Formats: sequence, structure tokens, C-alpha cells
Amino acid sequence: MTINKNLEAILQAREDRMIYQKKLIQEYQNTLIAFKLNIPGPEKDGPLYRKIFTNGLGLLKDVLKKQNVTIIFEKSNLKDTGLEAFLIVDKDAKNIKNICLGIEEKDSLGRIYDFDVIDAFGKSIGREELGRDRRKCFLCDEYVWVCARARTHSLEEMLCFIEETAKAYFIDK
Repeated sequence: MTINKNLEAILQAREDRMIYQKKLIQEYQNTLIAFKLNIPGPEKDGPLYRKIFTNGLGLLKDVLKKQNVTIIFEKSNLKDTGLEAFLIVDKDAKNIKNICLGIEEKDSLGRIYDFDVIDAFGKSIGREELGRDRRKCFLCDEYVWVCARARTHSLEEMLCFIEETAKAYFIDK
């Protein structure tokens, strides 16, 4: 697939994901967790990414269980445009966002995980809303959006960081 075709497919997948999320919120009228990976570039799938995704989803479900959060609905999609999971849960969105931020902050792969939490009214709960700092870059201590806008790091540097971090993580498991 060419880069332009792949970019078009990724953008279409993003739009489809948003439509699906709205449908889930309307149907279940409860908190939605949309889990993806922060993988820069056009390639969004592969054995290592699936391993990271499966690990992150497993961590999320374990923490939810320990917090007595009931998963009402769950669906995962393993697509070449990106791996994604959708979970509808029975707790308020701010509480769930705090749980997800805990995973992102404590797990060695946390910077690769992307947990979007949407309340029963369709409002996305952001980090700042909970008094948390914006997401930091994989490679430096700058905010992600600053590095992304300035193209501070090459795609190769970012993908290398992800690969090295994941390989070290799974060696310890």
C-alpha cells in the first residue's frame, strides 16, 4: 500500500472509529474507553504492536476488575490501520480516566498506550480536566504536541524507541 493510500485508510479508520464511539455511547449511555496505541507513521500493525496492544488491554481489564468496574461491552479490532478496543464500563468517566492515567504513568509501555475516555454524554475526558499535565514526548521531556509540530524527532527515532522499550519490557515478563 502506498503512503498516500495508507494515510487515507488511517484517516478513514479514525472517522469510522468516531462514528462507532458515538453509536456505542447512544446505545449504552455509559462510560466508553477507547484503547489504541501511539504509533507514529503509516505502519500501525505488526507482531510487536499486537503484543503491546494485548498487554495493554490485559492490564486495563485487570485494573478494572481490581477496582470492581464491570465491563458491560467489549470489542477489539485488529486492523492494519491500527489496533483498537472499545469497552463500555459502569463507572463515571473521570474515575475511569484516572485509572487509565495510572496505567499510562506506571507501566513501562504506558507512553505507547492511548486510552481515550468518553462520558455517557459523549464528552471526552482530558488529562488537564483532572489536573494532570499534558502528555510528554517518548524521547524527551517536551510536550508531545510541541515535538510533533516542530518534527523534533525522526520517525525512525520514535519507532526505534518503541521497539527497544517493548523488547526490554517483554524480556522481563
